[in-house]
Amino acid sequence: MHSGWRSILDFVMVLGIAFLAGAIAQKLRLSSVLGYLVTGLFLGPRAFGLVSEGEGLATVGELGVALFLFSIGLEFSWSKLRRLGPVALGGGLVQLGSTAAAGLGIALAFGLGMKESVVAGLAMTLSSTAVVLGVLQERRQLDAPYGRLAFGVLILQDAMLLPIMLVATFLVAPAGTGSPASPWLAALLVSAKILAACGALYLIVGRALPRFYDSKTLAKNRELAVLLAVVTCVGSAWAAHEVGVSPSLGAFLAGMLLAGTPFAVQIRADVGPLRAIFVTLFFTTVGMMVDGRWLLANLPLVLSAAAAILLIKVVLAYASFRVFRESILTSLAAAIAIGQVGEFSFVLFQTARASGFFEETAHQLMVSASMVTILATPLIAPHSQRIARWLAARVVPTRKLAGDERAHHREGLSGHVVLVGFGESGQAAARPLLDARLELFVLDVDPRLVALARRRGLQARVGDATVFDVLKSARIEQARALAVSIPNHDASRLIIETAKRLNPTLVIAARARYRADVQELAAAGADYVVDESNLTGQRLGSSLVSVSIPEGVSLR
Repeated sequence: MHSGWRSILDFVMVLGIAFLAGAIAQKLRLSSVLGYLVTGLFLGPRAFGLVSEGEGLATVGELGVALFLFSIGLEFSWSKLRRLGPVALGGGLVQLGSTAAAGLGIALAFGLGMKESVVAGLAMTLSSTAVVLGVLQERRQLDAPYGRLAFGVLILQDAMLLPIMLVATFLVAPAGTGSPASPWLAALLVSAKILAACGALYLIVGRALPRFYDSKTLAKNRELAVLLAVVTCVGSAWAAHEVGVSPSLGAFLAGMLLAGTPFAVQIRADVGPLRAIFVTLFFTTVGMMVDGRWLLANLPLVLSAAAAILLIKVVLAYASFRVFRESILTSLAAAIAIGQVGEFSFVLFQTARASGFFEETAHQLMVSASMVTILATPLIAPHSQRIARWLAARVVPTRKLAGDERAHHREGLSGHVVLVGFGESGQAAARPLLDARLELFVLDVDPRLVALARRRGLQARVGDATVFDVLKSARIEQARALAVSIPNHDASRLIIETAKRLNPTLVIAARARYRADVQELAAAGADYVVDESNLTGQRLGSSLVSVSIPEGVSLR
């Protein structure tokens, strides 16, 4: 078979079996990522060999990581980092430093060199953003105190990918240059390339692209916005690859530069379906990195290493959060949730292996143990609070534990009203809501209307509310009501249906342009539907009744 069509067959086979494995995992109430990893473990050349470990799959998997990190970069901005609070910022930095030091010491104890140990320590610091956030979202625990803390630390870790990649590139690149006599020169050249790429990305992505996203054309045509988002992500990844650094780093920087714009949430939603496909391939290729026969032959060693990693990371994370006076249960639950090794660590392992940094045995042990920690996460993370309470009850006196929780009790944002559409109708709807001192969160696809809402002191975001992720970003699950003021009937119906699935108790008021649309919006879940044509007719009649019409004047 032609190599190109063979690659297509591999893609179809991987996605098909990953779909089945992910569906089975979901049926068992586990994360679908577990199914993807197991798919790669059994399909790869080191197991049944149904899929060859060709360059095509590896490249597509790397593109999946780029799309994933692009969307993560869209989550990160300096203002958002400041809002994470001292525990997530300070505790997260302490956790990163202490975990890297512990990983370095363990690697040195096992006989690795200093450079190899540094890379291993850096890889150990990262946790799995994809798996942890997926589990917390599925269980609706992202807004719990421990969920918010875990999310903050994960965002901080993602922000630290840039310096981690710079250090890893500095260490690994000289080994592949063929000129060991001048490692500092090679590292200097790599650093210069990275700085040049960052400058170019800043000018193109940070300055030029927001002008395109601000245009009315993109606000009206969702396909163009999706194309521009994909071109931005993939183009940044390609540029990074061309200058000799990780494509994932380029995509992450591009996302980070766009994070401060009002379009970040919508861009993330636009690339979401593509990211889902490519990330599936990435986790499958991660599974292929593991030699199943080696893992089974060394199962006690792998399980011991995985247990040691989980224990060390949980203990160090808990201690880091407690330094900043976070509560006992929240600190312990968040530490348990982020105790695994992250997916980006596999990129570091693969880069180091390709540069001849690790021998095969050390590489397989690190990859296998890290994969076991990820496989354990869907089993452990959903029960973080229960495990934390069980452990704390056996170590901490009951009275002290109860007092600690009362002292740290805090509420998240809830009870607000989400207003979709801030045109003339939406602005009119906002006035009585603001008079009633209700908190508003505005969503609109038009950047100018969003800017207008913000000038009036409202929380507002550019986003298409028909997209699931955009509605979730407005915290619809914690909202008390939703007002849909857009004129598009089909979009209104989809928004109402999605909102009701996310929050069945949500009170929804919607606008209907014609009487025929009223019943359909009500059937979708709207509690109150304002019939535009009927309301207009009533106002017309009332205006005539309220004035005296001279006798003999015809109204025809």
